[in-house]
Amino acid sequence: MSKKSEYFILGSLILCLLVTLVDVLPLRKVVETNEWKEDYVQISAHRGGALLNPENTQMAFDYVIKETSYTDIVELDLRLTKDNVIVINHDEDINRMALDEGETSIKLSEHNYIELVEYNLGKNFTSLEGETPYKQYSSLEALNAGLTLMRIEDFFIRYNEARDFKLFIEIKDSGTNAIKITDEVMKMLDIYSWYKDRSMIISFDDDLMGYMEEKYPDQYTGSLGDKVIEQIVFSKLSLDHFYNPTYECIQVPYNEKAKSIPLIKLIDKELIKTFKKRNQLVVYWGIVTKEDMTLLINNGADVITTDRPDLLAEVLGR
Repeated sequence: MSKKSEYFILGSLILCLLVTLVDVLPLRKVVETNEWKEDYVQISAHRGGALLNPENTQMAFDYVIKETSYTDIVELDLRLTKDNVIVINHDEDINRMALDEGETSIKLSEHNYIELVEYNLGKNFTSLEGETPYKQYSSLEALNAGLTLMRIEDFFIRYNEARDFKLFIEIKDSGTNAIKITDEVMKMLDIYSWYKDRSMIISFDDDLMGYMEEKYPDQYTGSLGDKVIEQIVFSKLSLDHFYNPTYECIQVPYNEKAKSIPLIKLIDKELIKTFKKRNQLVVYWGIVTKEDMTLLINNGADVITTDRPDLLAEVLGR
């Protein structure tokens, strides 16, 4: 055997030994104690339960917070209006919710809150029975029914100590607006302190997650962006020890593949185990069928975020 071959074999053995040693070391926990973890699967109402009531409206939040008791977490979305009012809305406009096809787009960033609150956000809602019960509501009727654009501060005031529930606060804007929203929400959480430990800031914006880590290190955060994919890739390559996430919650979409990486499946027991070793809360979103809910429950998900919290409650026997 040549010296070159001997060195190659020796180097390979040393590399294997190092990989083995690293692999047996415990993964670094993001937090020692994750107060968001429970010993049962938690129900998260996506946008307040978007298939039960018009999403992100007072009507939807009233239902999952005041009228029922099975929802553990309420998920909502925040954006900024032209006059810097923080409102609860998923899209950058209200077209899908409140306008007829062909009407001029109403972007939040181009209108003041007082203008936007005139629109009926239940106009295009279709119930599970296939009906559109709020389509003909006037502005006043929509306001009285809780179907107009809601400010985040109005939410904090209305449900302050309503009952024991947690909040996923998703910042939908990015860049400067995301920073503005975050700073203002953090001020509000100091004022409405009941929500402080019950709120988790989540975002697709990885820069915002970095900002949160630097300025608000004690606030629970959850990533939905590229950092999640990075962590999954490192895990699948058995390189977990070389990737150290800082967010306490990993939010994973319910689909088969990780973006454009066809070999990586997101609904994976081993993947969930790896996240849990880091003491991260494992959340799946985008689930609306009993079959998918059951699969994720069996695979070990901590939280399921769904437009049908009522259906998940039924699956869980709650």
